Amino acid sequence: MKKYFSKAFRLCVIATIPIVIGSIADSAEGKTKSFETKIGKSDRTYKVYEPTDLKKSAAVMVVIHGGMGNADHSLATMGFQPVADKEKFLVVIPNGTGTLFGGDRRVWNAGLCCGVAVRQDIDDISFFKKMLSELQTNFSIDSKRIYVTGMSNGAMMTYRLICEIPNTFAAAISVAGSLVLENCQSGSETALLHIHGMKDKSVPYNGGMGEGLARFKYHPLQESIDHFAKMKKCSAPTTTKQTNGDETVDYSCGTNPPIKFMKIKDLTHAWPAGSGPRAQAGIDLSAPNEAWNFAKQYSLK
Repeated sequence: MKKYFSKAFRLCVIATIPIVIGSIADSAEGKTKSFETKIGKSDRTYKVYEPTDLKKSAAVMVVIHGGMGNADHSLATMGFQPVADKEKFLVVIPNGTGTLFGGDRRVWNAGLCCGVAVRQDIDDISFFKKMLSELQTNFSIDSKRIYVTGMSNGAMMTYRLICEIPNTFAAAISVAGSLVLENCQSGSETALLHIHGMKDKSVPYNGGMGEGLARFKYHPLQESIDHFAKMKKCSAPTTTKQTNGDETVDYSCGTNPPIKFMKIKDLTHAWPAGSGPRAQAGIDLSAPNEAWNFAKQYSLK
C-alpha cells in the first residue's frame, strides 16, 4: 500500500498494575485520581475523572492534550467534567512526554509530528495500550464504548491510535489536527468526527507550513478525510451550510460508521467552548458536548 505521508514532509523542530499517586476532590460531582505506570524504563502518568454514581460498564472518553499541554491543563480547560457528570462516563486524560522550556509542557509522537517525542521515537502506542488495559482492571468499563478525542498534536495522536490499535475505539473526534502518519491501514470500524477552523494557521486547512513551534508542513486537510472515506467505502458526501458560514459535511459509509467533517468559518487553532489560552470566544460550538453527542451513538460490533 502506498504510504500516506512521505518523509519529505517531516519538518519537525522540535508495571502491569498502575500506582495511584494521588486523589483530589475535583468538583461536587466527582473526583480525579492520578495513576503512574511504566513503559520500558520510562514512567508514564495519566488521570481519571470519575463522576459520582458511575454505573457499571461505563463508557470511556480518552482526552488527549495538545502540544505543549498536559493532563492538568486539559482537566482545567477542556470542559469534559460537567458533561461526564451529566452523562455518567469516565474521562481519561493521559500525559505526553517532555518538559519543555522548564515547564510541564508535553508532546506526542503522532507519527511525523511533533518535536522531541518524534526525535526520541517515544513509544506512545504501548503507553495507550497499557493504560487501556489498566482501566479495565481498575474500573468497570464497557470495552465496546471507548472513545478518543484530542486537539492539535493530540488530534494527530487520536488519528494514530485508530490507525494502529484497531478494534479499540468506537468513535474518534479530532479537533484542529491532521493525519501525520506514513501509513494508515486501519480505522474503518471507528466513527469519525473532525472539527476544524478555517482560520487555523497552525494546522492550515489547505495545507502548507504551520505556524508555531512544530514547523511542520501539512498536506491539505481534505486528504486526511478522503483517506478514511476511501477506507470506509463511503458514498459521495452531503454538505449543509449554515447562515454563519460554517459547513458540515456528512459521509455515509455503508456498513461502516460514518464520517462528519465540521468546518468552522471563524475558528482559529482553538478548542471550542474551552477556557484558557487554547480557547476562543464567540464560537457557537462546544467541543466537549459535540464530541460526546457524536460518540455516544456508537459502539464496536
